[in-house]
Amino acid sequence: MDQIRISRLELSCIVGVRPAERRRRQRIALSLELELDLGRAGRSGRIGHTVDYSVVIDEISYLLEFREYQLIEMATEEIAAMILGLHAPVERAHVTLEKPEALKGRAAHAAVSVSRSRSEPRMAPLAFGEERLLLETAEAKLVVVHVDPERTLDARARPTRKALGWLASGHLVSGTAIAAHDPRELPRIYGATNPGPERATVFLCTQ
Repeated sequence: MDQIRISRLELSCIVGVRPAERRRRQRIALSLELELDLGRAGRSGRIGHTVDYSVVIDEISYLLEFREYQLIEMATEEIAAMILGLHAPVERAHVTLEKPEALKGRAAHAAVSVSRSRSEPRMAPLAFGEERLLLETAEAKLVVVHVDPERTLDARARPTRKALGWLASGHLVSGTAIAAHDPRELPRIYGATNPGPERATVFLCTQ
């Protein structure tokens, strides 16, 4: 299987169980291997025939900034679930997170790696489309919400808990068009209408 690889991208987040780790963000390094068929993109030269890794990195950055993890095991699990849920061409995701400060003075870093394959998420029909559960952990719930053409994402479905989300694909309009891949747009998404012609997809993480 073909691969897209990203090696040791430097990010920061809250991760750890010790009091000092809960008070400040610390450096982490992210490595990804995404398995997918790149033959069509290799022939067409079109970004739509592959996965835009700059978008993937933005999505991971948003998630890590929003969440405050106890364990990097949970962070890697959520990253893999999000990638597989939002990027249909990806068949398998390998995610590695390194904590350079975890064993400072004793080792270069501590790291966790997971490999997850695509599976069919649990689906719940909604009046305006459907919701697909990507992952539910002790700390958070990750879903994608599909809004059918000419339907409105019910404002009553707005999360009551702290939430992160963005328009991942398609179009939504609330007075003006909702910008894609922009978490700042989340308050406008609920009550927005899909003008079509394709389904709109919204990613949502609540904690």
